Amino acid sequence: MRDPRHPLSFTLLLLPCVIVARFAAVAVHEILGHGLATLAVGGTFYAVYLSPGEGAAYASLPPAAPGATLDLASLGMSLSGILAEFLLGLLILALYPRARRFVPRLFLLVLLSVLLVHALLYLAVGALPFPSTAGDTAAAVAVLGAPALAWGFLLAGIAWTFAAMFVVSRHLLTLLGDALDRTPDHVYLVAFWILPLVLAIAVALGLGGSEATLGVYLGLFLGIIAAAYVASSRPAAHLASRAPSSREGADWRGWVPVAVALALVLPVWLGAFGVTQSRAHGWILTEPPIQEEGRWGSTLLVNVDVHLGEGPNITVTFRFRTLPALHSPLEAALWSSFDERADHARYLREARYRASVMFNSTVWELAGPQSIAGTVWSAPDIEADHARIVPLRLAPGADRFRIFLGADGDYRMVLRDPYKSDPLGGSGFLDQINLTWAPTIHPTSFDPDPSGITGDRIDGPGFTRIRNHFPEAAPVSYLVAFTTA
Repeated sequence: MRDPRHPLSFTLLLLPCVIVARFAAVAVHEILGHGLATLAVGGTFYAVYLSPGEGAAYASLPPAAPGATLDLASLGMSLSGILAEFLLGLLILALYPRARRFVPRLFLLVLLSVLLVHALLYLAVGALPFPSTAGDTAAAVAVLGAPALAWGFLLAGIAWTFAAMFVVSRHLLTLLGDALDRTPDHVYLVAFWILPLVLAIAVALGLGGSEATLGVYLGLFLGIIAAAYVASSRPAAHLASRAPSSREGADWRGWVPVAVALALVLPVWLGAFGVTQSRAHGWILTEPPIQEEGRWGSTLLVNVDVHLGEGPNITVTFRFRTLPALHSPLEAALWSSFDERADHARYLREARYRASVMFNSTVWELAGPQSIAGTVWSAPDIEADHARIVPLRLAPGADRFRIFLGADGDYRMVLRDPYKSDPLGGSGFLDQINLTWAPTIHPTSFDPDPSGITGDRIDGPGFTRIRNHFPEAAPVSYLVAFTTA
């Protein structure tokens, strides 16, 4: 059988080693790093995605202690993945001399290249505060509130990358021994360092990764590793040629564990987890904590039912539904777990605050139990199921005169859009407002702010419904006039 140090055999042998080593390193980063760190601080590690190219740990951390100036749980979670890879890499580097055969040693060097060099590259590139590159170190910088630290991570990551690449390259060239007499050392170094990363870029983009964003990220990886190659691997080659090198004959013994590992990794990666993160099925360990519903949300749909009763009195029912930004089947499955359960405390806080803005009165209480039922409407003709329903009423002793303007049976009432009128700022608008009234109430008008544009309106016996299609043009307020005579 051809010597495994022959350039072609060496390159082909690298491919399964790279796939297995990268999958193992991603598992270490996401599970032993982020996952265990989350559990250690009392959080919930509820899902994970693994592949040889990228991974994701879905975790919920406990809130920071009241008055704490630093969220240590978030900081530890951010850095734990890189730290786990780095520590395991140091352990394997210390044990490397105990390996005796060419193939096991080559696999360990590939694994070291990922655990040390690629992890340190991620430490550097992930600190850059750009959407296409921001990673765990950028998150740590944000937690610490020290933007200048990003440059420290960048410089330290690059310096340590050069050092780790130098050490691994020397071990590689020593392992190749007298094969360097027949083939130039740079052929092996390029195959070992550059080819796997070029293949990772091509495969990730071709299999539907994050397209341009992923290209920028991996391109930076490639640029830094090319610089490290010039600064570290080439000097290592010159030093290795002067040092005593192993002349032990290379053979294929030890390839069976690598083949078995590849046979296990491929179906787990392609079948159980999904080819890329955008196609991830992943592994759901448990349901996400209910507090995660708010973190997942990106757009909040809001319908409001206002009911005028005798007295006059008023009840307000908010109907909420969050539309998340989902990027994979895994995330869709996690989000569907919230269909029949909701963070009711969050929605109650939201409803009470918005009611205070809407009616200029801050004293609101639940008029009945919160529930999940029906739909929420939003343009263009979106009907979101599993609406979160929060019924409110004015608490006893509330200043009703601040809401009902007038006397002797003739009243006016201003309904402010609780998002467009928010004194704290922000964005949003009422998707739909429904006005209903008791038989003793006789509305004489229900007019939106004339500077706003409504989508459509339906008037019927005992109700009026107004829907808004355009956030910028939605009315800021609505004026209701009615009599109780």
